[in-house]
Amino acid sequence: MKSLHKYFFYTGIAMIPISVIMFLTAIGMFTATGDFNPIIVKLAELCLILYLPFFILGILFTITGMTIYLVNKKD
Repeated sequence: MKSLHKYFFYTGIAMIPISVIMFLTAIGMFTATGDFNPIIVKLAELCLILYLPFFILGILFTITGMTIYLVNKKD
């Protein structure tokens, strides 16, 4: 269980760029004109809804991983 902080930290670090990519995808589809596949449109809608929770969870996981590491380091 000593490596639990690594899972939280690396997951949080990975979720932050993913949320940025989701935001850029949603904005790109929002401003796009033309006839697109309905699956791509629904995927962009999901990206617009979920980018902020992914960003917040990424920050929380990163902070949690660092906190667990610092608490275990003191012991």
